[in-house]
Amino acid sequence: LCSQAVPSSRERPPTENASPVSDPLSCIPASVSSRANYITAALDMTPTIASATVIATIVASGWLAGPSAASLLRRPDRHGRGFLEVSSWEEKEGCARLTNAGSHFTVDVEVGTPGQKFSVVADTGSNSLIVPSCLCVQAGKCSQATRCFVGHDRSSTFHLFLAKSTRKPFEELLTFGSGQIAGVIARDTVRVGNLSTTMNDGLLLMVDKALNFNTAFEGILGLGPPQPEKEDRRQVSSMGRGDVADEGEGVDPASGISKDQIRDIVQKILGGAADAAREEGRPALTPHFGSPKAVSAAQVSRPRPGEEAPPDADAVVVEKPPRTSSFLEQAGIGRFSMCFNQGSEGVLGLGGPPKENALRSVGMYHWGLDFRGVSVGGKTQKLQFCSPEDMRPGQETPCGMIPDSGTTLLMGPEEQVIELLEAVCDQWERCSSNFTALQRAAEAADKAIVKEYGLNPWELQVPPKAAVAKLLLKDCDSWMRDSEQGLGELPTLSFHVAGAADGKAQELRLSGVDYVLRLENSSSASVCAPAFGPMDYPTQKNGPVWIMGLPLFFAYTVAYDAQAKPPTVAFTSRAEAPCGACGAKSPVGLVGASSAVVAAGSAERERLRHNPHVVRGEPRMPTTRGEL
Repeated sequence: LCSQAVPSSRERPPTENASPVSDPLSCIPASVSSRANYITAALDMTPTIASATVIATIVASGWLAGPSAASLLRRPDRHGRGFLEVSSWEEKEGCARLTNAGSHFTVDVEVGTPGQKFSVVADTGSNSLIVPSCLCVQAGKCSQATRCFVGHDRSSTFHLFLAKSTRKPFEELLTFGSGQIAGVIARDTVRVGNLSTTMNDGLLLMVDKALNFNTAFEGILGLGPPQPEKEDRRQVSSMGRGDVADEGEGVDPASGISKDQIRDIVQKILGGAADAAREEGRPALTPHFGSPKAVSAAQVSRPRPGEEAPPDADAVVVEKPPRTSSFLEQAGIGRFSMCFNQGSEGVLGLGGPPKENALRSVGMYHWGLDFRGVSVGGKTQKLQFCSPEDMRPGQETPCGMIPDSGTTLLMGPEEQVIELLEAVCDQWERCSSNFTALQRAAEAADKAIVKEYGLNPWELQVPPKAAVAKLLLKDCDSWMRDSEQGLGELPTLSFHVAGAADGKAQELRLSGVDYVLRLENSSSASVCAPAFGPMDYPTQKNGPVWIMGLPLFFAYTVAYDAQAKPPTVAFTSRAEAPCGACGAKSPVGLVGASSAVVAAGSAERERLRHNPHVVRGEPRMPTTRGEL
């Protein structure tokens, strides 16, 4: 540290070149302000990770304390993040099984002590850990079949955050692609796979929801990148104060969630459920948060700095709500990877070394990449969208792309999706020949009608190529199993992506096996369809954004690295390394690409040519946040 800094001559240590001394920091001035300035100068010339380690060591030793230490810990680096955030990463490794839930994959988490298990959506497009409170079920807002969390008298590590000014919990309202969720902020121990942590910065207990989600829903494990503190976009208020919850006319137009409904539920958390139940002649709800009571010291967690412990052991009083962050961020896990298997478990790999082929993220709120268009089949010519030549002034990338595990389909602007499907038809002999036959039939019909009547008043229209492709896929059962190639008839799509700054590029190749799905829902028969959906997500800096959902994770293992500066995303083709499964044979619990696993993967790809990936229920929509 002394050799890195360039202090003024007045503060320059007299023995800079001397041999090491017993106190390695004795070269730095004694006054607190000088110490902070000196360390700041040194850190400007020190790698970020090394700087974070130095700061953590200095503060832990008490050598620099108080406001100076706090300021230094939160001092932003060149990427706008505090050193405190960077220094929190730990070298942990683990593995968690992912279960195919039809339109998405879930992962089991355990909350509380002892643990209460929930199967939650594994979602790289959001950041919070959310599980349903039993009050949500008892109030009829959540399904009776849903497992729900009980903190009071069930978890010895449970605490609810209360506002110091009101002694009431903090409500948080989150918006997702499938709707909205309202919850209160709590603290408890959480386990994912073989790793656990105490969620000191909060998790959400869902008390109400307005979701277009027709399957069992037990919460969300947000796996998005760490969010910039100054851009915290949550709607948070202390119940009873109306800071945010009172905005509007009482009912959110997008969700239909009444703010009064949310308050009623939260009041029950505070212990008013029994009185309300007696007035209505109903059985009393079991309070989630108990009334003040005597407890043993073992049941009470020591308050953190800035917190106050009220008489009730199940609560912690704070000035303002904690800035809830993801499980991985609070657990200090900076890297993870995901891949999905059809008809079997997927893998959420936790920790591990950085990837050599990683692409630097261009996103601040999402795992975003520079997207530069699509080429179809063997053609090197890209389609006429997302071209660097079409960028406007101030635009940094022609388009953006987000690999999102919580989204079902591949979503993009409608006109671009149509252009892509037309190109698929051109390169798919079955589609192009049918389109040509339709054109000839229309021309023949026109000639026959004109010959008979002298004119054609009907003007028979040939459906566009994109519609022909959809119709052929919808009727897949009439040809797919009789065709030797099956879905191998369809052309391969190459999505061209790149990273920020260095512009490292990669082609993400999806075959017909990857981008054709069999849709099964209660309202229609089982049909095949292209795995594309229309969605407009325009941004100023990154142009229109595509969301890459399940099909990408069936074809690639996607690795995310929040420790890198900037964060990175890496893709490994399943042809190179099959997804594998969590097991006990490797140090991190991941069964790797043995010859048997490789052979099984090849056999699975061959089977999918005639039996596409199955999606059950309504597709899950992505969550977007303005800019990428």
